[in-house]
Amino acid sequence: MTSIFLQVVNMSIAASWLVLVVVLLRLLLKKAPKWLNTVLWGIVGIRLVMPFSIESALSLIPSSEPISPEIMYSQSPAIHSGIPVVNNMVNPIISGSFAPSPEASANPLQILIPIAAAVWVIGIVFMFLYAGISYFRLRRRIETAVPLRDNIYQSENVRSPFVLGFLCPRIYLPFQMTDMDMDNVIVHEQTHIKRRDHLIKPFGFMLLSLYWFNPLIWVAYTLLCRDIELACDERVIKELGVEQRADYSQSLLTCSIHRSMISACPLAFGEVGVKERVKHIVNYKKPAFWLIVIAFVSCVIVAVCFLTSPKEQDLSFLNYENLVSVAAQSETLEIQHHLDGIENQVPGKDIGVFLDNAKWKEKKYSSPLELAPDITIYFDEVAELRFYESEPELAMILADGRWRYYRMKNTSYNDIEECIKRSSNGQEWFDTILAHGSNMVEPYLSPVDHKIVFGEQEDTNGTVTRNGTEKPYELTAEEVKFISNILAQGDWDNEGTAECINDCKLIFDGKVYYYHSECGTFNDSENDRNLKLTTAEKGNVNGILEKYITLGSEEVPMAENRVPDISSVASIITVNGNNGEELIFNKIDNNTEFNKLLKLYGKLDFAADSEKNTRVGYQYRMELQDTEGNIIQAVTPYKDGFTIDGTFYKYNGADPLDFSSVNLMNYIDLLFYPDAQTDYPAAIMVEDTVYLLSAEPSPVEVDESVIIGYTKSYTGTFPEKNGETNFNQELNMPYARVEGGIAVLYENEWYLCTPQKRSIP
Repeated sequence: MTSIFLQVVNMSIAASWLVLVVVLLRLLLKKAPKWLNTVLWGIVGIRLVMPFSIESALSLIPSSEPISPEIMYSQSPAIHSGIPVVNNMVNPIISGSFAPSPEASANPLQILIPIAAAVWVIGIVFMFLYAGISYFRLRRRIETAVPLRDNIYQSENVRSPFVLGFLCPRIYLPFQMTDMDMDNVIVHEQTHIKRRDHLIKPFGFMLLSLYWFNPLIWVAYTLLCRDIELACDERVIKELGVEQRADYSQSLLTCSIHRSMISACPLAFGEVGVKERVKHIVNYKKPAFWLIVIAFVSCVIVAVCFLTSPKEQDLSFLNYENLVSVAAQSETLEIQHHLDGIENQVPGKDIGVFLDNAKWKEKKYSSPLELAPDITIYFDEVAELRFYESEPELAMILADGRWRYYRMKNTSYNDIEECIKRSSNGQEWFDTILAHGSNMVEPYLSPVDHKIVFGEQEDTNGTVTRNGTEKPYELTAEEVKFISNILAQGDWDNEGTAECINDCKLIFDGKVYYYHSECGTFNDSENDRNLKLTTAEKGNVNGILEKYITLGSEEVPMAENRVPDISSVASIITVNGNNGEELIFNKIDNNTEFNKLLKLYGKLDFAADSEKNTRVGYQYRMELQDTEGNIIQAVTPYKDGFTIDGTFYKYNGADPLDFSSVNLMNYIDLLFYPDAQTDYPAAIMVEDTVYLLSAEPSPVEVDESVIIGYTKSYTGTFPEKNGETNFNQELNMPYARVEGGIAVLYENEWYLCTPQKRSIP
């Protein structure tokens, strides 16, 4: 919602310049045909509904995006109005008032802008309610209207003539009108209908409702209503003689009414600018041809100059082209490899050539990604350029507290490594990094004991035994180096070991470490300390370990006669037992739903107590099929277990693993009913307090060092245990305490959960 709101604000600012120009042209072209004024307001309307515009050197709009979404995350918030004087006056005030303090968890604008967005939505609702209520009240007043002829009606509840209706507009007249007034009024209102004014005015009010916060849009709507009436009058009187114009003016005065508020409808004959209209009628002269040409050319110029956006020159260091200039002017640049923290100096011109040759394309993200950089280049303390081995085509520039991501289309992470190696001492630097930790003995892993053992292994002679077959599990030198670097440089907590279940054991040169993959914690019992990994570090370490073992506190034996070869599954059919509806997901499409269903299936507890299935009926059923369409296995999940063929595997609810069947049911339910609302608000329980999940991502700054836990399970009911959630999402989501509540990493974005403030059904 905040991004939409900021886009609307930027569109409003761009349109404001156009409104000022149109107001000025109305004064300069007072004798031009009035229909050209409505054309100018039409250009304003196009500007207000255009979410994008074409860049042009002829554009006179100072800036297409005065308020960037990045302002909410910047250490020094600032606007970019395109007018240096305005920037110099406003930005010091904004930076001084809204710059985040070091102890705060969020930029003040991350709170104020969402509040402003909510107020904006409330204002829109009020405007539409006002228009709707006014319209239906008027409709009730004319329910007793009687037809006069064609689409003309008369009513005793009508004070002044008007047009009402969108698809089938009708003209409504009061009783007891003179024949002269009636003729003038009817021809005027029929002209409105021919000009489609009964559609233009409501459309203008709709735009006013969306941009209600901008006073210039109110001015524009007011003048639009006046110009609609002036143009209609002009079209009527240009064929009338002097006497007939006098009669028309008299009718206008006779039917004039007082209007108290701006309205979307109707088009009332004597409602808007009566004095100005009478004066215009009396003094009307047919415009000269040259004046019409000038006015028309003015409309074209206005459209070209204000419906396009300027080609802005980005002078910030977030623009990679500016970093090319900095690199070219620098003799050397500092570079750091984050795996070992070893720094080096490389020639600036080499980096400049690399950056200049890369095809960069900006990549939009609403918030910084949870990625740890592998290589960072520092540009004279003004900017940092980060590269990621896990995302080889991605780069991020960090400057002045702001950030911007780019995709490199013709190069990748390996190319920047090669560029560094080609420098004077680059190869030597990389050799030093690779040599780090080379004194360690090659590692071997025992999947039977869920241990990773480095160094001497008794009775194995460098191999491990599983199911009677000798097979070595050897980690690569890079994997050893990565984990050992974390242990060597990590910020250890010396207050004792963490109370968590350890599922891996690591021995480095005789030192024993235990690791809990679920919360990402290393425990050093000998020194009574623990090391909490960041989300990125935990993901990398778990990714290494999962190549060799199945992570978990205890390996669950699977019944081989029940578990099919997952690699042979080509499609999954989910069946809705309520209505027989089927949804088919195919592996060949690399379908997200297919992968998620298969993952949830793999978490079912086939080692649970089993009994003969006596259940009849089901809510959902999942069928695994091979490439030939043959059913490999059919699974029916229930809240307390699941069935396969004639066997029911029963859960006792004592272990989080027992929620696996519920998780599968919940996900299938989402597939069939994606818009269905749960009976319970999304929530998490932390330290016996319930926190409700926000409806949208909250831009809170989360320090991963303050993560206090990982969600243990989720449920279809309201949370009752600490760490439990009902987000209907995968397990093992980190949560941390932040200002205002608890932040949870949900669907790769941090959401703010606030303490419960309403009753739960």
